Amino acid sequence: MDEKILKKLDEQGKAIQSINKKLCDHDKRFDDHDKRFDDHDKRFDDHDKRFTQIDIRFDRMDKQLERMTLKLIEHDGRMDTFVTKDEFHEAIDRIMTGQDQAMVILQRLDQERLMTNVRLDRIEETHEIDISNINRRLEKKGI
Repeated sequence: MDEKILKKLDEQGKAIQSINKKLCDHDKRFDDHDKRFDDHDKRFDDHDKRFTQIDIRFDRMDKQLERMTLKLIEHDGRMDTFVTKDEFHEAIDRIMTGQDQAMVILQRLDQERLMTNVRLDRIEETHEIDISNINRRLEKKGI
């Protein structure tokens, strides 16, 4: 009976050793997993830092987008006061018509001036003769 017990104890000891060996293997695997988890934790921390930086950039971009949107709204309001292409051409046509009319008036005035100068020259010639005659008469009378 002792032998049976010893044999049983040996078998159970071997089983315990086998279980113990398996547990040691599992411990090593757990240690490897722990190291990998630690590496993952470090990578997650790095990613968290990058996400924080990205979040800060997004906040800045959001503020820039808001400013750009406000400027766009302001410019859109200003564009309502711009003239259209047709309105611009109509204004240019009105200006050109006014300048054409002014040129016609200037040409008429120039022609009138020329005619007036010719008439004044004729009058001066006539009056010079009259003045010469008056001067001669006055000289004869001694005045």
